[in-house]
Amino acid sequence: MDVLYLSIDDEQQFFAELDDIVNSPIHSRDQVDNTVTSFVRFAAQFREQYLQTTHAVCRVSFKLMDSSLYEPNASHIRKLLIRLALLPECASSMLYMILALLFLDGRTHPKTYRAMNKHGMFGKLIETVKHGEDAQLQRMGLELLYEMCRVQKVGRRELESIDVEFLVYLFSFVEDMSDEHDIHSYAVLKVILVLNEQYMVASLPSQKDQVSAFDIASPAPSKPGTPLPPLSNKVMELLSVRGSEFKAFGENIIFLLNRERETCLQLLVLKFLYLTFTTPETYEYLYTNDLRVLVDVFIRELYDLPDEAQSLRHTYLRVLYPLLSHTQLRHAPHYKADQLRKLLLCLNGTARSAHFQAVDATTIRLVSRCAKVSWLEMPQEVKVQEKELDELSKKMERLGASLGRKESGSATSVAAVAVVQKPPPGKVTPRKMPPPPPPGRRHRNGQSGEYGALLRESWRFKYLFLVLFGHTGYFI
Repeated sequence: MDVLYLSIDDEQQFFAELDDIVNSPIHSRDQVDNTVTSFVRFAAQFREQYLQTTHAVCRVSFKLMDSSLYEPNASHIRKLLIRLALLPECASSMLYMILALLFLDGRTHPKTYRAMNKHGMFGKLIETVKHGEDAQLQRMGLELLYEMCRVQKVGRRELESIDVEFLVYLFSFVEDMSDEHDIHSYAVLKVILVLNEQYMVASLPSQKDQVSAFDIASPAPSKPGTPLPPLSNKVMELLSVRGSEFKAFGENIIFLLNRERETCLQLLVLKFLYLTFTTPETYEYLYTNDLRVLVDVFIRELYDLPDEAQSLRHTYLRVLYPLLSHTQLRHAPHYKADQLRKLLLCLNGTARSAHFQAVDATTIRLVSRCAKVSWLEMPQEVKVQEKELDELSKKMERLGASLGRKESGSATSVAAVAVVQKPPPGKVTPRKMPPPPPPGRRHRNGQSGEYGALLRESWRFKYLFLVLFGHTGYFI
């Protein structure tokens, strides 16, 4: 089956040959291996001629995944594809086709991403992104790296294998991004955010390290039962030392939070902001004007989130306190102090009508914490008394929302933010009111949205367009 085709006359013949390969008779596992390998090699051989669009790559991938060969042998084929990808001699075109198959399969079967991590694909993807000269292959590596980290806790050894050079490459790419790298830039942002979350979760003292392919290959020399030292967050360490070189990343994640409707990505941005505003070296990483935009976003979101979005509301409130008390916003003139006071009164229940649902204890506690920001000068009725806080503390211990009197942050608060569960990709955050139309879309009265003409051609809107209209354009 490992035939090298010297020439194909046209696209029709190309897809016909793929049909012949995938529909060949199968009587053993060896034949499954030969058929899948031949399929991937043939597709890779003619990638330059016939696989330069998203539609074409998806069409080829689904020819295999929708065939009678795939479903009964899915687990075996996934392992085969991973083995082929890990081969040192695997050429870039073949690696691209393998990663495309794994990516699309994982979108409907997340266990594919878990299998990739289990069998050592994390390091392969890091190398593909860092050293690859093929832009499409790099983009695919970024998307798979994001998905692998999104669905599971990555092992300690994998996180330790990430060097500063790789993170500098990611931040530098965002800093230097141009119009021709639209979706690539979005993928880089997501990878930085999800790696930050992985470091965040790995640093929790209560978390046990996951056994991974790295752990099996290179067992730790420490004695059994010896606790491992805390794992440092390399993303925050880099920003603490060189944050002034990577200001564009901060600008882009604020834009992302302002426009993003997917709950998973909102949570990733909020977790990054929480660490930024609770790490002294990065208190002032973001520009003052960007912080003001962030306040506007927080006010809008906290008003618009419905009662069922409690977890997301709590995360916003956890980030709001250090945003107001640690950053440049603590200095006069204070931005939107009146609006913030009205917001906290509303969230606390003081300014709500009796027919509204009762405010939950967690929200009350977090609002009372925000009310302690000195420059807000909140009225006394919003501030929960110490005795009432003590009564709530046992209920809130698991969420860890409180701060000691002399603390500016706490490990339990970090834990509360870190362990917030992410919903599946594509889940949109519900709103009390429908969100405004994306930039450049038309309102019912026929008028263009504000700033639509300026943003219509931006890389962010292009990606949003792809997602909204169902195109699988993540890697092309």
